[in-house]
Amino acid sequence: MGVLAELEARYPDSLKVEFINSHDNPDVAETLNITAIPSQIFYSPGGQEIFRHTGVMRTDAVVAKWRELGLILPEPKAAP
Repeated sequence: MGVLAELEARYPDSLKVEFINSHDNPDVAETLNITAIPSQIFYSPGGQEIFRHTGVMRTDAVVAKWRELGLILPEPKAAP
């Protein structure tokens, strides 16, 4: 299971996960200042960028980063 799908499945009420294909949506990639792929951008509930990472980021690293940033995540739902 891909990282994004796993995050969506395990934290459906806590995380909004969105995939943007920068090749199909170059205007969005430019607006978000995506200069390398993969890139992950974390936003606060108010929509402000609070963290950015370029390169592969595994599910456990994403969860750990959210916790480091102060997001209290519930126990994950079982993977399908």
